[in-house]
Amino acid sequence: MKSVKSYSDRFYRAVLMIAALCTIASAAVQWRVRSIEFSGNDTYSGKELKSLMELKSKNARYTDFVMRSDLEALRAFYKSRGFKYAVINTESIARDSAKGRVRINIKVTEGPRTHISDVSVTSEKYVMSPGDLKKLSVKSGMPLIHSQLRADARVLKEMFGNKGYLEAVVEPLAIFEDTLEHQARVVFNIKEGPKIKIGDISVEGNKGLADIVVRRELAFRTGDTLNLRSVQRTERRLYGTGLFNHVQISPQFDTAAVSSELSDSTYNVMVRVTPSHFFRFQGGPGYSSDEGVRMSLSTSYRNMFMHGHRLTVSGKLSEIRQSVEAVYSVPWLLYLPMQFDTKVYHHRYDNPKLYQGVFDGLRLSVGRQTDYYILYQVWSQWESVQWVKAPSEDVDMPREVPDNPTQSIGIGVDFDNRDNFFSPTKGIYSHAGLEVAGVFGGNSNQFVKLNFDNRVYNNLYERLFWGSALRTGWVKAYGRSDVVPVQSQFFGGGSSTVRGFDVNKLAVTGPNNDPFSGNFYVFANIIDVRFPLFWWINGAVFLDAGNVWSSFSDISSAGDMIGDLRWAAGPGLRIDTPLKIVARLDLGLKLDRRPGESAWALHFDLGQPF
Repeated sequence: MKSVKSYSDRFYRAVLMIAALCTIASAAVQWRVRSIEFSGNDTYSGKELKSLMELKSKNARYTDFVMRSDLEALRAFYKSRGFKYAVINTESIARDSAKGRVRINIKVTEGPRTHISDVSVTSEKYVMSPGDLKKLSVKSGMPLIHSQLRADARVLKEMFGNKGYLEAVVEPLAIFEDTLEHQARVVFNIKEGPKIKIGDISVEGNKGLADIVVRRELAFRTGDTLNLRSVQRTERRLYGTGLFNHVQISPQFDTAAVSSELSDSTYNVMVRVTPSHFFRFQGGPGYSSDEGVRMSLSTSYRNMFMHGHRLTVSGKLSEIRQSVEAVYSVPWLLYLPMQFDTKVYHHRYDNPKLYQGVFDGLRLSVGRQTDYYILYQVWSQWESVQWVKAPSEDVDMPREVPDNPTQSIGIGVDFDNRDNFFSPTKGIYSHAGLEVAGVFGGNSNQFVKLNFDNRVYNNLYERLFWGSALRTGWVKAYGRSDVVPVQSQFFGGGSSTVRGFDVNKLAVTGPNNDPFSGNFYVFANIIDVRFPLFWWINGAVFLDAGNVWSSFSDISSAGDMIGDLRWAAGPGLRIDTPLKIVARLDLGLKLDRRPGESAWALHFDLGQPF
């Protein structure tokens, strides 16, 4: 008996050891997804459902845990879209041990979908109007989608916040009332909380800054009703100064009380700020096919006299441009929300093929950035010419270049809601400007100059971005001036106008497309599409058109203008560097190449083309 028991123990130990080895061997196999198929999914495509899964990519590592997690994600998705009775399970999981691959089949039983029978809002202090209800995305008869309920709850919270109920709590409920018709009634329960009348306003955290720097940007005063709109406007204004990293505006309640249950009353308001670094220094080298090697340096201090005055000194150096500028900015002029800038500059332009000159100037400007992305500015400028000259193809007839000073006044209006200044992906930028020179008499050049710049950006899909721009300008001499000074004329061609033409080599009139006398231009970057390739590198395709005319009167009809336009298109590369700088390479191909012209031009620069 002892011998039989001994053999029995050995047998069980061997079985357990084999089972353990099999388990270890099975675990050692790195199972990878070969394919995922769906059945029964009538409302959503397999591609849409697969995008919700962690195992969505081919060759993703498969584990039972991740599979269960993905099934839960699919069930949650269907239930959030009104499919209360949806059932999602794996129909089969076929394993290929030789290749370590898994074929997954998922069966979806969607079941009936719940629709909305009625939408209502309940509140104690404010009665919703039919116009207010129209702002909600959920409507009677629509499928019940929980993400829309949450989005509408945010809309209602913002709506009540703008009415003065900053502490409003919105609770969306779906009440399933008819199981046969599969309908639900949507109710938004709102606890408004107190309507806050502003008492004392205190400022905290403004180290190194006078209180007036914060208080003058406030969009509310003692005695006002505090609402969301005034809070957001104040935050935008304070961040817009560039002096703060963090801003928080909050009414001061009893910490033991639930704010949504407080009564309407007067409450003190605290404005907490965290100042940013006032001193900034930036600069670095670069290169562009238009200007060659270049360098820029800029240093600024943003809190002169503790009142937010800013002093900036900058310099730029390239093969053809050298400049030094100093700008002193006062954010509030005589207690008015108008920024006053004083700029002095020294510019040198050194392009023997175009023109050469040295210019000194002073510019005074007054303007304001509004709360609605609009900047308006009026300015006056005095520019003296130390010397200026331009080459001429006729040695016996040197080109006459005005070297008179220019005294001008102007106005500019900008609208800019782009999401990024250097590499925008959505938004609009529009500019309109007028300059009139010589109105003060003296020996100043006399001319009138208009320019318009409109740009649109959009995110087409995920990392697919589209941009378009239309720019035009017109300048005309008047009075005692026969020609516009060369530094105020327009030039075309290059990496930011019509790619496919070398810089300053695009013009309608004159021998060999002489770029001088450019008094009217149109540049249309019709399409510029960016898309991901790999790593930090994005691809691009573009289509540009434009030209420069000696005078607007040279164009007798719209047909003539279109006929004069030069066209270029091509591919490009965009490299998003870790320094947040975009390196750009564009190959512009002339679509209407003329005899004697090159077929293409290669452009390299930093930043987007527009």
